[in-house]
Amino acid sequence: MRKTETIKRDIERAEARIAKNTESIARLTTRKENALKKLEKAGYVFKGDGTDGRECPVEVYDPCYTAESAIESIANKEKSIAEDKAALVRLNEELAEVQAKIDAIPQAIKDYEGKLYESMLADSKERRYWAQQKLQEFKESGELLCYGDVWAASRAGNYEEMKRLKAQYELQERCKVLSRKTDEELDKEAKWDARCLIMDLAFRVNRCVGTATDCSGLHIEEGTDGCAVLNGIVVGDKGRCEVVSHGVAGYNIVRWHIRVNVWPIK
Repeated sequence: MRKTETIKRDIERAEARIAKNTESIARLTTRKENALKKLEKAGYVFKGDGTDGRECPVEVYDPCYTAESAIESIANKEKSIAEDKAALVRLNEELAEVQAKIDAIPQAIKDYEGKLYESMLADSKERRYWAQQKLQEFKESGELLCYGDVWAASRAGNYEEMKRLKAQYELQERCKVLSRKTDEELDKEAKWDARCLIMDLAFRVNRCVGTATDCSGLHIEEGTDGCAVLNGIVVGDKGRCEVVSHGVAGYNIVRWHIRVNVWPIK
């Protein structure tokens, strides 16, 4: 599921493209009409089938070419506008769907979003500080690698050394990315991660025990990789369930993420 901010940004871009292309069509239409007036004044009958530029007399070539070019550009602009209008319909539907999921979160679960966001933001800043310190250690020890070091070990046939250097290089690259993140970026990520975790939890609880009515048994704790997760007991209108969250990564998993497991309590 995409962020509401991302969808709104795409909507704004599509609307801006439509407005820009509409203005361009107005200018091109004026250019075409002026060229056609010149052709009419010269006594040339403009066919508009794409052959005028090749078959017209030399003395009217410029207005013929201008008219043909304007007609072709207008068609392209109109096609782009139609595509953007169709995209706007899809984007507005997607935005409404995401907003509906957000609005459907029970208040009992939604109350934890703020606390979860604060905990996630604090964890993110701690990890950024750790990444900065780790990079400094690599620099001071002269162990800051480039991929050429990994490649050289591979070419030398030293498989174990290549594995070690590759793991160290990948760690350094992750540290570089994390250490460069600003407070604003960390804040946005924490807000969205908290929102996604809450939405995922609400969906799974609803599927297991219906609408959540009592979440006082939930608590925020440190999960895998030091991330903040929600675990505990949730009471729904159809029973009780246990929430257990943990980090997931590894083979065939695109990116590390938090997986929320919900089991009914009998």
